[in-house]
Amino acid sequence: LNSMLKADGLGKKEIKADKVTLEYTSVDYDGSAKTPTVVVMYGDTTLTVSTDYTLSYSDNTNAGTAK
Repeated sequence: LNSMLKADGLGKKEIKADKVTLEYTSVDYDGSAKTPTVVVMYGDTTLTVSTDYTLSYSDNTNAGTAK
């Protein structure tokens, strides 16, 4: 996870990584792609994926390769 994210709906404001929560941060390898739910906060506001920011997963099947 990058230390800063850019939230599109806020005019490209930088969001600190400590305001990003993942559903899980480790899993047992089972050969399937992992796509944890992500919650992004800006102050007291919960941002909405696809409206306020974009989210993508890549290389998220094999252990230690997710981006």
